[in-house]
Amino acid sequence: MGPLLLRPGRTGYSVPDATVETLDVTPWLPRKLAAVLAHHSEVVRGALPGRLAAAPPGVRERLMRTECYQPHPVPTHLLDSRHAAPVR
Repeated sequence: MGPLLLRPGRTGYSVPDATVETLDVTPWLPRKLAAVLAHHSEVVRGALPGRLAAAPPGVRERLMRTECYQPHPVPTHLLDSRHAAPVR
Protein backbone atom coordinates (compact mmCIF):
# COMPACT_ATOMS: atom_id res chain seq x y z
CA MET A 1 0.00 0.00 0.00
CA GLY A 2 3.04 2.25 0.17
CA PRO A 3 2.63 3.48 -3.42
CA LEU A 4 -0.91 4.59 -2.60
CA LEU A 5 0.11 6.45 0.54
CA LEU A 6 3.35 8.07 -0.59
CA ARG A 7 3.87 10.60 -3.32
CA PRO A 8 6.35 9.43 -5.99
CA GLY A 9 9.93 10.00 -4.91
CA ARG A 10 9.09 10.35 -1.22
CA THR A 11 10.62 8.21 1.50
CA GLY A 12 8.33 6.42 3.92
CA TYR A 13 9.21 6.38 7.61
CA SER A 14 7.80 4.06 10.20
CA VAL A 15 8.35 2.54 13.61
CA PRO A 16 8.86 -1.16 14.44
CA ASP A 17 5.59 -3.08 14.33
CA ALA A 18 6.29 -4.50 17.80
CA THR A 19 5.92 -1.00 19.27
CA VAL A 20 2.52 -0.32 17.70
CA GLU A 21 -0.93 -0.89 19.18
CA THR A 22 -4.02 -0.95 16.97
CA LEU A 23 -7.65 -0.07 17.43
CA ASP A 24 -10.49 -1.17 15.16
CA VAL A 25 -12.54 1.91 14.26
CA THR A 26 -14.81 0.18 11.74
CA PRO A 27 -17.99 1.36 13.55
CA TRP A 28 -16.90 4.97 12.92
CA LEU A 29 -15.53 4.43 9.40
CA PRO A 30 -18.21 6.39 7.49
CA ARG A 31 -17.73 9.40 9.78
CA LYS A 32 -13.94 9.13 9.63
CA LEU A 33 -13.91 8.91 5.82
CA ALA A 34 -16.28 11.87 5.55
CA ALA A 35 -14.04 13.93 7.83
CA VAL A 36 -10.88 13.14 5.87
CA LEU A 37 -12.51 13.73 2.50
CA ALA A 38 -14.04 17.01 3.71
CA HIS A 39 -10.57 18.56 3.37
CA HIS A 40 -11.39 19.49 -0.22
CA SER A 41 -8.23 21.53 -0.88
CA GLU A 42 -6.10 18.56 0.22
CA VAL A 43 -8.10 16.22 -2.01
CA VAL A 44 -7.65 18.53 -5.01
CA ARG A 45 -3.91 19.01 -4.55
CA GLY A 46 -3.29 15.27 -4.33
CA ALA A 47 -2.32 15.06 -0.67
CA LEU A 48 -3.21 11.91 1.24
CA PRO A 49 -6.95 12.71 1.37
CA GLY A 50 -6.89 12.97 -2.43
CA ARG A 51 -5.15 9.65 -2.82
CA LEU A 52 -7.68 8.08 -0.47
CA ALA A 53 -10.53 9.61 -2.48
CA ALA A 54 -9.09 8.08 -5.68
CA ALA A 55 -8.63 4.62 -4.14
CA PRO A 56 -11.24 1.91 -4.72
CA PRO A 57 -13.72 1.77 -1.80
CA GLY A 58 -12.40 -1.58 -0.50
CA VAL A 59 -8.81 -0.34 -0.40
CA ARG A 60 -9.86 2.95 1.21
CA GLU A 61 -11.80 1.10 3.90
CA ARG A 62 -8.92 -1.29 4.58
CA LEU A 63 -6.56 1.65 5.09
CA MET A 64 -8.89 3.62 7.32
CA ARG A 65 -10.53 0.98 9.53
CA THR A 66 -7.55 0.58 11.87
CA GLU A 67 -5.94 3.30 13.99
CA CYS A 68 -2.30 2.68 14.88
CA TYR A 69 -0.49 4.34 17.74
CA GLN A 70 2.48 3.96 20.06
CA PRO A 71 1.43 3.86 23.71
CA HIS A 72 3.49 5.81 26.19
CA PRO A 73 3.14 5.85 29.98
CA VAL A 74 1.55 8.93 31.47
CA PRO A 75 4.18 10.96 33.34
CA THR A 76 3.51 10.61 37.05
CA HIS A 77 3.31 14.37 37.54
CA LEU A 78 0.26 14.39 35.28
CA LEU A 79 -1.63 11.73 37.19
CA ASP A 80 -4.52 12.97 39.27
CA SER A 81 -5.13 11.17 42.56
CA ARG A 82 -8.86 11.03 41.67
CA HIS A 83 -8.11 8.71 38.73
CA ALA A 84 -6.49 5.33 38.69
CA ALA A 85 -3.04 5.15 37.15
CA PRO A 86 -3.00 3.58 33.67
CA VAL A 87 -2.23 -0.12 33.71
CA ARG A 88 0.36 -1.24 31.20
